[in-house]
Amino acid sequence: MRHRSTDWMMDLNDFADGAFREKVSEALLQVGENIQNPNTEPTTKRKINITLTFAPSKNRQVVDTQIMVTTKLASTEAIETQMLMGTDMRTGEVMISEYDGNIPGQMSIRELAQTAPEVIGEDNARIINAQVVEEPDPATPPIDLRNRGKKLRGAAALAPIPDVDVDPETGEILDPPNYDALAKMAAES
Repeated sequence: MRHRSTDWMMDLNDFADGAFREKVSEALLQVGENIQNPNTEPTTKRKINITLTFAPSKNRQVVDTQIMVTTKLASTEAIETQMLMGTDMRTGEVMISEYDGNIPGQMSIRELAQTAPEVIGEDNARIINAQVVEEPDPATPPIDLRNRGKKLRGAAALAPIPDVDVDPETGEILDPPNYDALAKMAAES
């Protein structure tokens, strides 16, 4: 078989009635969108594969030609979350929801701050949803709970502490004690 040179050139813009050009343009657009997607690795190489398959007839006069344009794009990065699944005991219906760190039906601090404006009143009192919350006096020393639950001995066990409100079941001091009276009692015993 001898090789011939020819001046004939095929215009790929018109190949297959322009379908070849459309397929390549579509693949280029896919590559461009994939490169611009912030959820993909930016440095991953992308490819466009153009496959022309020729199936000649027995007499070699007619050649069925198949054009395939495929792309190899960067995959999107994985996104992780947690799901809660269970069955509603009353209806038997399967329930699925995304777990966002809150117990279902529980209000988050962020939601509370959005729904209830905080008003600061006199004497370090805050009013939240018409409920007054007393702030502790910063001058009051903290209560020492290391001896909580220990039984007092001697006169201290029998004598009530003056000006101190104590929970009878736990022994927890409910109001700040009179520290001068406590020091005086400790010195006497």
